[in-house]
Amino acid sequence: MKGFLLFLLVLAMPALSSVIEVPAQVHSLRLAEGLEYLHVRRDSHTLPDASESWKVSGGTLAFGFDKTPLWVRFELKNTTPQARHLVLEIANPLLDQVDVWTGTTEHRSLLASAGDQRPLNGQTLLAPNIAIPLDLAAGETLPVLLRIETSGSLNVPLAIMDVSHYTGQTTALIAFQVLLLGALLGIGIYQFMVFLQLRERGFLLYSLFILFSTLTLAGLQGLPQTYFGSTYRLYADTMILVSYALALMSALSFILTALSVRASRPRYAMAAQGLTFACATALCLISVLDYGFMIRLMTVLSSSTVIVVITIQVRRMLDHYEPAYYSGGATIFAGIGVILYIAGKSGWIEPSLLTHHAADIGILLMAVFYALALSQRIDREQKLRIQAQRATMNAQKQLLTTEKTLNKELDNLVQERTRDLEEANDKLRHMSLTDPLTGLSNRRHLDQQLENSLIQSRDTATPLSLMIADIDHFKQINDTYGHPFGDACLVEVARRIQAEIPETSSTAARLGGEEFVILLEGTPHEKALQTAETIAEALRNTPVTSEGHETRLTASFGLITTIPESDTSGLDLINRADALLYRAKQNGRDRIETGPSQLENSHSVN
Repeated sequence: MKGFLLFLLVLAMPALSSVIEVPAQVHSLRLAEGLEYLHVRRDSHTLPDASESWKVSGGTLAFGFDKTPLWVRFELKNTTPQARHLVLEIANPLLDQVDVWTGTTEHRSLLASAGDQRPLNGQTLLAPNIAIPLDLAAGETLPVLLRIETSGSLNVPLAIMDVSHYTGQTTALIAFQVLLLGALLGIGIYQFMVFLQLRERGFLLYSLFILFSTLTLAGLQGLPQTYFGSTYRLYADTMILVSYALALMSALSFILTALSVRASRPRYAMAAQGLTFACATALCLISVLDYGFMIRLMTVLSSSTVIVVITIQVRRMLDHYEPAYYSGGATIFAGIGVILYIAGKSGWIEPSLLTHHAADIGILLMAVFYALALSQRIDREQKLRIQAQRATMNAQKQLLTTEKTLNKELDNLVQERTRDLEEANDKLRHMSLTDPLTGLSNRRHLDQQLENSLIQSRDTATPLSLMIADIDHFKQINDTYGHPFGDACLVEVARRIQAEIPETSSTAARLGGEEFVILLEGTPHEKALQTAETIAEALRNTPVTSEGHETRLTASFGLITTIPESDTSGLDLINRADALLYRAKQNGRDRIETGPSQLENSHSVN
């Protein structure tokens, strides 16, 4: 019997179905008006009877939430002398089952079986929307029969286009969708990072709302079903419902927190909490009830959420709560976008490119406005804190005026003591870095300065010279004239060294006993050697007179000049210069020994 009915249907098709001529250049030919369709309640696998009346569409085929199978027939006529490679697109990725037959009665064949409840089988192009390739020979007229069945919105926007145009259009569409979803995710992640810093609950709820809204949009656009594999397609409807419910719950919770509704308008808060409970109940029923019923229920809850949220926004705006102005605008944009999208999918209004992306655009604008609302709320709270602080300050102004008089004297005393303490600290700091006898730098200050000089010399690739001077026969001077005279000699040697070295880029320090170190930054070997000879002459030519005693002093020098390597330390330079000093002592004293250079290594200054 079924075969006989199918025979009658096929026999009648060539005479009844509409003929659509495909022009030579077809970027996108919308199939809406003039299509023949049959939409009747019957066994979903029973072909329509040929005696039944086929209706002619007056626009896009859209029947809202209707599980009744839809049959559509038409003929494509290639009016050109060349073969055509076309794509039949159905711009609704959430249709459960789509079957396409082509050919005449005698040679009819099943071209493709598609739908989001069927695994990908290679019969359709890999794209979010359902896309079926059609090949037409030159001058060929191809009969096409479609059967569509779904538990969701029976909205069937059809179009014919060239393969090349379809590829470019789909690439641009996917890029737009990915860009939009990426922008939403970026906003959500940013708000979550702000929550981690401020621990403000509103930012967490907002970031969750953005996350679940993004997942819902991606599911409604067919992106996960297309690119996450056949396994995901089995759970796609459930995932859409789950993210849908969580998005509504987080939106309601966010509004209650962001606008302080519980404290200011408890009755409105109770309405929002009741709706949140309804969404939570729906979330628990997803795995139990039919998808078609659940998507209708979620549509009702979504519309109710928009109404409740807008009502709260308006009420808070009438309360002159500043963040409500931004959040009210955000909710209006999102509500308009979602309502247009649902209306287009449900067939309440004519589907178009605007209705297809209305929810995307609305939610993106909402995300931006809610971000502004949160910023405004923080700014408002800061202003309130400042106002409270100012009120407190004004209340205490008289008391502070009285206290200022007393505190001023105390402040002056504290400042005076502070200055004394700072001066004492400066003196202690100076004493900690200065040799108490000679007034030169001590070993601690030398080590610090030497480390800085090494870094600067390495960074600028400039020479660094270091010499150690040791007074010859100083023990004999102490033994002969006594330690007071020896101390006077040390002071005089320090003075003469200080007089012969540059005021800048040089450091003179007492290393210990009768040893002195002279550090010359940016000084080449020849100039450093000249400085050493000048100091030696200054010591030798003028005797030291003190405590009724007089003696002439000489000194031995160890001089090293280098551009330090990365592993060269200050102790390395001191040890090398000390070794040269020891050699000067061995070679007769009153002389300068230098490290390897273009000059001689030994310099007598006798």
